[in-house]
Amino acid sequence: MHLLGRRIWFPNSSGSLVSRRVVLMYIFQYGSNVDINRLNAPERLGGAATRVGRATTVDRFDLQFNVYSRCQKCGVANLIPGGRIIYGALYDIPDDRVYRDKKINGLKTLDEIEGEGSSYHRKLVTVCCDGEEYEATTYLASSDDAEKKTTREYATHITSGLRVIGAPQEYIDYVERCIERSLAIH
Repeated sequence: MHLLGRRIWFPNSSGSLVSRRVVLMYIFQYGSNVDINRLNAPERLGGAATRVGRATTVDRFDLQFNVYSRCQKCGVANLIPGGRIIYGALYDIPDDRVYRDKKINGLKTLDEIEGEGSSYHRKLVTVCCDGEEYEATTYLASSDDAEKKTTREYATHITSGLRVIGAPQEYIDYVERCIERSLAIH
């Protein structure tokens, strides 16, 4: 789960540079945050995430849009036990940008972005990236709810992110079928 510690330098309130030790975590993202530009947008992690590479789950899942996001105003991606490996992005993210309770200087955390504790819960998953296995944190919903209608805007972050990381076209086609199924909900 934890990658390694390192020291980073940042300006304090008086503008002087100070250092502190951070712990980097492996995070697996399979939904809209597979798009690194979305994840690292100023209103999200503001550049704190570094992509390790394209990853696949060891366990098999199915992609569904069975979680409603009040922020996105649509159904958002979730994994449920199923029949295929899932492609996504593996990131290094400092733990103070993951855990809500380690938050510093008012910077947004991944827990806040994902709605950890209400919509989603952190879960360890094993993923493969560049021929190696990693224990990574991801966010899964405990919801058994029916699928919700997503939006094209939200879904485009998933498909464009998958293209950038080089996911196989067969997998992107699968995701697009899942999106179309969700978009068809009335």
